[in-house]
Amino acid sequence: MAIVIEALAEKAISSLLDAVTSLLREEVDLILNAKDELKKLQRKLERLEVSLKDVDHKPFFSSERDRYLEGELKDVFYDAQDIIEKYQTEIKISKWEKDSLTSWNKVRKPWIILHSCFKEHVHASHKFSNETKKINERLDAIKKDWEMVDPLKTTPNRRFEDPVHGEHDNSRETTHHMGAQTPTGREDDKREIVKRLLSDDSAHTSMTKKGSVSIISIVGKGGIGKTTLAKMVFSEIEQQFGERRWWVCVSERPNREDLLQKILKEVCKKSKEDIFNSSLSELCTQLRNELSKEKFLLVLDDVWELNWWKEEVEGTLMAGAMGSKILITSRKKDVSEGMGACYMHPLPEFSFHQSWELFIKEALGEGGREYSHASPSQHTRHMSLLDVDNVKETMHNATATTHKLRTLLGASSSHLTNFKWLRVLSLRGYRMYELPNSIQCLALLKYLDLSGSKMRRLPSSIGRLCNLQTLDLSDSKIEELPKEMGKLCNLRYLGLKHTEELKFIAEGLGKLTNLRTLHRFLVSNDKGKTSGSNIRELKDLNKLKGELSIEGLRVSRKAIDLVGNEQLLKEKHGIISLLLNFGFDKQSGASEQSGVLEALEPPLGLECLKISDYKGKMPAWYLKTEYYTMLHSLKLDSCSLWEKLICITSLKALYVNNCRALCEIASMPALESLEVKDCGKLEQLPRHMPALKSLKVDDLPNWEGWPAGGSGETTFTSMSCLREADFANCPKMQTQCLIYALSQLAGHEGQATQLRKLSVRNCPSARLGWKLLEQLPGLIRLELDSKSAVLVPSPLPSEVSTFLPSLRILYLTDTIVDEEFKWGRVPQWVWGLSQLEELLLNSFSEEISLGGHLQCLPPKLRTLKLFNFRNLKSLVDITAHPNENDAVATCPTDANEQISCLSKLDRLEFWLCPALDLPQELIDQLGGRMIL
Repeated sequence: MAIVIEALAEKAISSLLDAVTSLLREEVDLILNAKDELKKLQRKLERLEVSLKDVDHKPFFSSERDRYLEGELKDVFYDAQDIIEKYQTEIKISKWEKDSLTSWNKVRKPWIILHSCFKEHVHASHKFSNETKKINERLDAIKKDWEMVDPLKTTPNRRFEDPVHGEHDNSRETTHHMGAQTPTGREDDKREIVKRLLSDDSAHTSMTKKGSVSIISIVGKGGIGKTTLAKMVFSEIEQQFGERRWWVCVSERPNREDLLQKILKEVCKKSKEDIFNSSLSELCTQLRNELSKEKFLLVLDDVWELNWWKEEVEGTLMAGAMGSKILITSRKKDVSEGMGACYMHPLPEFSFHQSWELFIKEALGEGGREYSHASPSQHTRHMSLLDVDNVKETMHNATATTHKLRTLLGASSSHLTNFKWLRVLSLRGYRMYELPNSIQCLALLKYLDLSGSKMRRLPSSIGRLCNLQTLDLSDSKIEELPKEMGKLCNLRYLGLKHTEELKFIAEGLGKLTNLRTLHRFLVSNDKGKTSGSNIRELKDLNKLKGELSIEGLRVSRKAIDLVGNEQLLKEKHGIISLLLNFGFDKQSGASEQSGVLEALEPPLGLECLKISDYKGKMPAWYLKTEYYTMLHSLKLDSCSLWEKLICITSLKALYVNNCRALCEIASMPALESLEVKDCGKLEQLPRHMPALKSLKVDDLPNWEGWPAGGSGETTFTSMSCLREADFANCPKMQTQCLIYALSQLAGHEGQATQLRKLSVRNCPSARLGWKLLEQLPGLIRLELDSKSAVLVPSPLPSEVSTFLPSLRILYLTDTIVDEEFKWGRVPQWVWGLSQLEELLLNSFSEEISLGGHLQCLPPKLRTLKLFNFRNLKSLVDITAHPNENDAVATCPTDANEQISCLSKLDRLEFWLCPALDLPQELIDQLGGRMIL
């Protein structure tokens, strides 16, 4: 939505004044006859600027005549803008065409061209003058009508909030007054908060335990509508709280005493002078006396932090009368929790449809006749065809009704040429493969949304859209970008997220020096006579910010020839996430790729870096520690010669895959997530990672695990925050060190291990057993196979819950090849896990009812999955009787009772169970909850 608002920012009259002023500076024949009229228009617009702002923000109009004049004024304003921008565009295109004349035309046909251009410019100049004159005459007529009604002259000069500034502006001051437009899309949120504010006090006070006042919060990101929602609530409950409703804007880093004065001024209606000389203690006393008289509602809007809240302020405000409420708005959940809110309302983002409606009614200050959903009139400027059944027919009808559309959402490609004033066009999700060449007729277009469409190619005429600022091709089927893209000199946003079909970008993107967002840049080989994009084109794109993925760097000869010693990314400080993908190429060598990567030295302040399919050595810039003050994510995928990972103190996530030469990873103090896969030379993992929460190790054939006791620093005492550990395909990994470390940690400064999830698969040297598992009382998820775990002797089913009291998810896999490691049957202790909710069993050899236990399922089990039970014939066994060691003393032996027990599951899955014969009654009872 932010991009749409930016694309339609010409609503501000200042942009039209700038455009008129810019035209007056142009030394071209086109405006010679129009200069006088342009100057008149400039003066009128300057005088109308303040008045128009009053009209846009005026809360009420006293008569129908007022509203009519307002509409007329806006119509003239839009028409003037259309005319000015049309001729600005013609001047731009004319200059381009003049520059692109071939030498043949210049030599062979100079007089023909000169004569043709002269006639064309004279005609256009007179037309421009006449159109501008008509605008001036219409403004004069409106001025006379307006003076008769006189709303502008009698409207006081008021200050309004700046709709462009966000909530981060420290000078922002809000009030509870609603604007002229009714807020859109928040009725459900309003009802919920009103219900909470008017509900029984006892429930709230028992939760906060801080006094007789309840706190309710609205939390959400900036600009999402928290303040507007609070205003709606404030207005809705006027009857319940009467005059004891107060609104105070807290804003960023408030002074405690100043804020109390502000609240006291609202509550007691005292002047600033009356309370200015009061001490903090006196302010608190006065407030406490007033707030304790009767229940109240106090809105604290735009709360950023908690330093002001503690001690005096909290004690004073929470000591109010029973039934009182405090409603706060904040971006941060921590603020809500820190203030002790009994209910936090997370404000969701709007859907696309809601955003569109809100944009029209709020951001543009419009609505009524200017906005239409599939039913346009002659005054319609913004039309949506979203969810319209017959778009083409509606488009055809619209061409006969209105030609002044500026915004068109959910359109088809037909009849587009009839809407030459369009600024915003959305063909999102449309099922067409190519744009028509006639798109060039929409010369004023600023926003073009083709995301999610079947679009494969763009026509060469796309280059004539010289005003285009946003082109969104995300999630489309686009296959290539033409060379004419280089003419889109005003383009700021080129959306290419999730464009997997894109294989070729023609040379020219390097000319788009206004680009802010470029998700993907593909270095491309030439395609016939069309030159492909080269890496050097990145040099002048210095306004890029956010995410950038540079792909196709395997085209190394072309890349290295054009790079030289230039630093292509180093000064692009707006980029925070960078992906460098070399791709697989047998022809390019390590030295060539090393030269390319050296030239792609990233900017300072980078937060995320990923390098993939890289054959060269570590670049020199990698060892410069100044680059890593903000880097929090590093991914190295298939970097075959990368030998060492240095300590990056800011790093939080590290992913390393298929780096065959890697032999050292340094300890990193801030690292929270570490994933290492397929690194054959790596023999050691870092030991000191105090912040680590998630660890995944896969396919490390030479790693033996961490040192056991007596070998220096132990493992888990240096990873005391570890929550998840996943080990797979590590044939030499041993668990003695884990057992020792866990036993040490259990008594280390009163801590218990924080491990919640453990997975060990295909690690035959681990021989994990109950000695380790009994050190993990907080374990929630456990995944083991028979190659990695030796679980005999095992505890009795009635005892297992004392070892694993929290276990909710269990995955067990038996080997079907190696008899040495085979479990054979499902261990009996499984059925004694009283908290178990999900159970997956794979490749066991049971024939009937898993040893007679399927009719005695753990009481909380909701999901059961059986994979690769080649011998299992039946789930029901009426001959099975539980023995004295079973977790459940009595089990149903009747077939119907067993089926009833199984039918209580939420999900029952079977995969590769060829011999299984299921009772029809069980199939009927489970229905869609069973997967075969």
